[in-house]
Amino acid sequence: VGESEGDIHQSTLSHMKEDLLAVVNYAERSWPGSPMVVVATSLAGRVALKAITPDHRVKLLVLVTPVVDVQTTLLAVHQEDHLDKYLHGNRKGIMNVLGFNIDADRWLGDAIREGYSDLQSTIRDAEQCNVPVILFTAENDAWVPMELVMKVQAALGSRLRTSYLIPEALHRLQENPRKTQAVFRQLITCCVKEFYPLSHDPDIAEPPPREVALQNRLELKRARAQHQMAKTDALEFWRDYLAHFHYIVNSFDYWHLLDHIYRLTGTCDRGERILDVGCGNGNFGMFLMINQAYRRRSAQRIDSKPLSYIAVDFVPSALLKARLNLMNLAEELRAKFPAVVMTRDLIRPCFSLADLNLPLPFHDDQFDRIVCNLVIGYLQDPLFTLRELMRVLSPNGRLVLTNLKPRADLSQIYRNFLQIAKQPEEVEEARQVLNNSGKIKQGESNGIFRFFDRNELGVLLVACGGVQPRIYSTFGNQAYVAVTEKPGTMHAPPTKSSLLPQKRTLEA
Repeated sequence: VGESEGDIHQSTLSHMKEDLLAVVNYAERSWPGSPMVVVATSLAGRVALKAITPDHRVKLLVLVTPVVDVQTTLLAVHQEDHLDKYLHGNRKGIMNVLGFNIDADRWLGDAIREGYSDLQSTIRDAEQCNVPVILFTAENDAWVPMELVMKVQAALGSRLRTSYLIPEALHRLQENPRKTQAVFRQLITCCVKEFYPLSHDPDIAEPPPREVALQNRLELKRARAQHQMAKTDALEFWRDYLAHFHYIVNSFDYWHLLDHIYRLTGTCDRGERILDVGCGNGNFGMFLMINQAYRRRSAQRIDSKPLSYIAVDFVPSALLKARLNLMNLAEELRAKFPAVVMTRDLIRPCFSLADLNLPLPFHDDQFDRIVCNLVIGYLQDPLFTLRELMRVLSPNGRLVLTNLKPRADLSQIYRNFLQIAKQPEEVEEARQVLNNSGKIKQGESNGIFRFFDRNELGVLLVACGGVQPRIYSTFGNQAYVAVTEKPGTMHAPPTKSSLLPQKRTLEA
């Protein structure tokens, strides 16, 4: 279940149940007489327990890190008791619920009405379950307290065939591929023992990694075809996204990400040329300017040359916002630091309106550093764009890029944000950050966006011409930051005019 039709904004747990039963019907028609096993994870596990309880066609139910108390899980993830607030008349409209932006009022009302909302409803379903159950729970599950799982285990009684504790695992198993593989191997072994008890040490045939990768690409291609986004729609999507993205700058995790990028770019005090592709609202440019101010204040000699900073984006409103942000920050720094620090510009910015899915409007070997922050996963052909970045990067120049991990859990960023929020407006900022992450998660599910694991990212960087890429976890462990260099020998710096984009330029 995962390619259901319809608008996700209208999704409910009842709809999930209908989808699951539709799959059971399909399996019964396609393989009559074969034993049927339902494997469900997380929230789908809660739905499966209710859906399968009266259904005698299913012979085994396998629950992997299931949610057993929706109210408690919502509280753990969102740090708010949304169900209680709903019962007291508070209405939210469209908001992020466990990663996806949906009609929260419709979803919460359905959960209460149809008996999904609390632990007691789960215990009732467990007591009525007539199907053997195998349970896998994660030792470090922040969404599901272990004491609640144990109460559901007690309610299952003799129907609980086996229970496994996955050591050091989190709620989302895919964050650790080795643990995921071990769970699936054990899951298959349990199914064989359940239906073929006389077999001894069954051989488990694991598909080759290449076959799995091909299947993943096929499914992504099919999803992408169902959710194609025209260029005008994409422009509107990113305009709206970036209009709310400025809240992220107040997040400690995001500042740590920017600092990680800054340190990997290396020392820049000799007038280096820095290209920021997909600059958005200019967050990295502002971080760069602040650090240059502090470096200049602490330097014994004020002889560093201002950096040439070229910001590129295809959303006009974002470029205008970036330009305004840098101008305002420059004024603040002039007021804060001694005049000697600001005797010359810290950075010399210019802005270029360009689509990263097309050839870049710059000459070969033009930039000493290139930063590509949380961008490549949203491009039509990431390898094409990376090769363009390598083309305009000077020999021995450095490329630093970041990309979300596959199925990243940005609710952790939200919870970290809430821990330091003190005012109501700061809590609202945190909600906006979470809602923004829901838009990205939905795009990933629809195949429009693609995020790469560590190996895939390394292969991309080598394929585009990079040398010995280094890849690290960052952004609350939900993204990768990678750095690589362009091989070759240094050349004479270009003339001042060649630093400008060839077209579509807005001067600061």
